[in-house]
Amino acid sequence: MPTRINLIDGQRLASLMIRFGAGVQATQPLKIVEIDEDFFE
Repeated sequence: MPTRINLIDGQRLASLMIRFGAGVQATQPLKIVEIDEDFFE
């Protein structure tokens, strides 16, 4: 049975690498902030 190869673009490759942790590592956490509207009242 012949082997099947699917081609993907770089963005898809990067997404899969991040999702499965293949060849990537986290260097620092992402800090997300939002405005505290109560502070300004």
